[in-house]
Amino acid sequence: MTELRNLVPSGLVRIGGAAAIAGVVAFATLISGCPDPDPMTADAFRTPDAYITPDAFMAPPSDAYTPPDVFTPPDAYVMPGTDANFPDAFVVPDAFVPPDAYVRVCPPVAARPTVTVRGTINADTTWTCDNTYVIEASGDQGPLYVINDSTLTIEAGTVIRGAVRDGTRSCVMSPAITCTSDTPCSMAVAGDRCGAPRQQGTALVVTRGSELVAEGTAEAPIVFTSNNVGSSATPPRAGDWGGLVLLGDAPTNWVPADGAQIEGLPTDEGRGTYGGSDAAGSCGSLSYVRVEYAGYIIGRNNELNGITVGGCGAGTLFDHVQVHLGLDDGIEFFGGSANARYVVVTGTGDDSLDFDLGWTGHVQFFIAQQRDVAGEERCIEGDNHPTNYGLMPYSRPTLYDFTCVGSGTPGTDPQDSIALRRGGQFTFRNGILWNSPDRGFFVQDSADSSGVMTSMDTVAWLRGRAGGAPGTVFVD
Repeated sequence: MTELRNLVPSGLVRIGGAAAIAGVVAFATLISGCPDPDPMTADAFRTPDAYITPDAFMAPPSDAYTPPDVFTPPDAYVMPGTDANFPDAFVVPDAFVPPDAYVRVCPPVAARPTVTVRGTINADTTWTCDNTYVIEASGDQGPLYVINDSTLTIEAGTVIRGAVRDGTRSCVMSPAITCTSDTPCSMAVAGDRCGAPRQQGTALVVTRGSELVAEGTAEAPIVFTSNNVGSSATPPRAGDWGGLVLLGDAPTNWVPADGAQIEGLPTDEGRGTYGGSDAAGSCGSLSYVRVEYAGYIIGRNNELNGITVGGCGAGTLFDHVQVHLGLDDGIEFFGGSANARYVVVTGTGDDSLDFDLGWTGHVQFFIAQQRDVAGEERCIEGDNHPTNYGLMPYSRPTLYDFTCVGSGTPGTDPQDSIALRRGGQFTFRNGILWNSPDRGFFVQDSADSSGVMTSMDTVAWLRGRAGGAPGTVFVD
């Protein structure tokens, strides 16, 4: 599909001008006279009648200087290069047209020095592709927080790594049991899986009022990854670090409106709140960004994702973004009205796209490929509110032009293409649901919701398991 963007032609400015020609003619008159007499002799004095009258002046000789006629300018100024008498005249060239953009050449990743960042960023800061940035913990605090209405700008081609604090992991539902991967810890315990490192993991958290401007290019994307990338002893894996967290002041349906606490951070962390009344607000922009090996889990229903978005307004834009091999959701929107387009989520451990608490944003051109893991993982999962399904604003996103590819392998919990629950609403257009192990479209809690479906058109469920629980909706 082709997207037409604002196309602005380069301007050509022709510089020309007329030269002013001025002529000045100077005329000089020569006056001849007699030499003065010697003042020391008496006969040098002349009587008045000895003066020569003016008639006695001699006429000037015939070869004397004669001034030319008055200067007559040409009829009109002749532009250089247009007159045959001046074939080599200088022609003013077209104005300089600059290239579309300056192309920044980043050094090879292996040659870049490492810059360690931790704690807080409390002033406008720029990260360049001359360095590799490693987010490390500061004491007991794992995440790096951007605070004080600051903007963190990241240059195209920059690589940011999240440090892994402790390789020891425990099962989510059985903390005493250690594990070495994100595979199920106990098939007998629903939802149990290998969680994040026991210490508080690293993450990049952009707090309310601050912004993250990470705008890469197709040739030089910005990559957020695990600090274990390149290690043969401890290779990277899902959940090595916490990913990106963006928090804003846009409306949610949480009560109080400005007091929601983002999942995945300690409940007493004051910098983890989000929500407000600025529906048009901005948490920044992400363009040509990849986030991988992110999403650690604190406990059931309390985890960070590849990208966690809380209360970000319509001024926030995700454009050409990929989340790869996350432990939990790929992208989760908690309220707000942030928008996204050209989004790819691959190999996530839970839902590729999750939303709740009144999210009303738009997504276009979305592709998700689910990983073969056990658990209740879906391509898209949407809720309105966990306990009060009728709270407003309703979760009511709009999704156009999307493809969901399931793992094809049944797990211990349902693995649907789309599940809508707890009063969530939507508009879906032009979608393909393929290879889900369970249901193509599943609606839950419909009896308690305030109008579950808003609109769905041209959505095809191509392959999946037949049948399903009551409330299942199949689009064939």
